[in-house]
Amino acid sequence: MNPLVMAIIMFTIFSGTMITMTSSHWLLAWMGMEMNMLAFIPILMKKSTPRSTEAAAKYFITQATASMILMMAILINASYTGQWTITKVANYPASLMITIALMMKLGLAPFHFWVPEVTQGVPLQAGMLLLTWQKLAPISILCQISTSLNTTLTTLTALTSILVGGWGGLNQTQLRKIMAYSSIAHMGWMIAILPYSIPATILNLLIYILITTAVFMILMLNNTTTTLMLSQLWNGTPLLTTMLMMLLLSLGGLPPLTGFLPKWIIIQEMTKNDSIIVPTLMAMMALLNLYFYMRLIYSTSLTLFPSSNNTKMKMKFESKKSMTLLPPIIVITTMMLPLGPLTSALL
Repeated sequence: MNPLVMAIIMFTIFSGTMITMTSSHWLLAWMGMEMNMLAFIPILMKKSTPRSTEAAAKYFITQATASMILMMAILINASYTGQWTITKVANYPASLMITIALMMKLGLAPFHFWVPEVTQGVPLQAGMLLLTWQKLAPISILCQISTSLNTTLTTLTALTSILVGGWGGLNQTQLRKIMAYSSIAHMGWMIAILPYSIPATILNLLIYILITTAVFMILMLNNTTTTLMLSQLWNGTPLLTTMLMMLLLSLGGLPPLTGFLPKWIIIQEMTKNDSIIVPTLMAMMALLNLYFYMRLIYSTSLTLFPSSNNTKMKMKFESKKSMTLLPPIIVITTMMLPLGPLTSALL
């Protein structure tokens, strides 16, 4: 792709998200998400193959349907209240439709079917953007209308998403699909705490984005897309493979890694609000995610690729790819737990 065209597309994606995140007017927020969606489709089709074309078509149809439902809800709310302010959603049908539309955009269960298919059909770079940057705009709107959300609906959606995200990733061998199901489960954690604490949702989102970005960076650095290719990494780049193992454990939410921090705060906040059963179920279902992360760790770090000679290291050409931000992101996503009490106090 032409670098100038690529720069224009990336600027449009960035500005669309920023317009949505900073707007207090429904029409502007909707336009920002449309800019973002239409500019993102060429990113999905950067490598023009039948699979990427199919993935882009699925993404467009799902997002366009969600945008149509969102616009309908905006018009109903505007005709009912007489104003276009985002924080004012006084009409229950409009609130319900807005929630469903944003759930479709985020890929929450039961509207999650497009996420693994689209992620699997696109390159690793596009998959990384899809699972990280594209979550910012819908979650920013959900944060603004959090007082109008139906708590029963968000709790049921959260529990279903965590269950689907864990259950769906169990039999996968494609790393992009595993990361997609991981995204569904993490979105469930975010939507569960949203009616109780917006800062906890934002903290969870930021840590999830950092960890997912670091995992995708390592996969891109080694051009790895399957568990079989992942199992051959230890003989080539043992240090990087160890870092990947720590990132996966952090994504699963194990102490003393950073990924434990948002889960700890979410369970604490929900317990403070006299919700005991829901966080217990969430923590139990998170074990499903941890299982397939551990399976990846086993195939990556606890097995050695069979070799016919006496050397333990494969001959490997020096990589020309540069991942300047990878070391600081790995440090942040694995060693930030000591700041947990401070973060909890600030929230």
